[in-house]
Amino acid sequence: MFDETGYEFEVGQARQLGEAVRSGDDGRAEQLRQHLVAEGATSDADAAELDAFTQALTLFAQYTQAAGAGQADRAAELQERLLAEHGPERIRQVSAVAMLQAGARQGWLPADQHDQLRDGLDAAGLADDYAVVFGGIERR
Repeated sequence: MFDETGYEFEVGQARQLGEAVRSGDDGRAEQLRQHLVAEGATSDADAAELDAFTQALTLFAQYTQAAGAGQADRAAELQERLLAEHGPERIRQVSAVAMLQAGARQGWLPADQHDQLRDGLDAAGLADDYAVVFGGIERR
């Protein structure tokens, strides 16, 4: 059975990647990330873009997890890597995905974050791609 995007396998891999990151299994996370890129890319250019995006997304997830766990030194190290290895546009994309996931998970976002997410999706040309998910996130 496919999910609403038609990419059941890739969605499953992305979920497993998130679980590996949350559990602290960096080796498994990297293995899943590479597999997701290999299976999800449709061209060499697409593979390079997906590789960079998933690297940034993984770093961002590790950073937020470390920050949330009170691991200030680890969080600072991951933040420094994220900023050094990825440009502002990629970081905005990753932040938007994280906000979209948080909003979808809880069903709402504070008004300022909801507006920021909407504006970010519009600016990135992704509003149509994520309209269904975004439409399910209440603005509070």
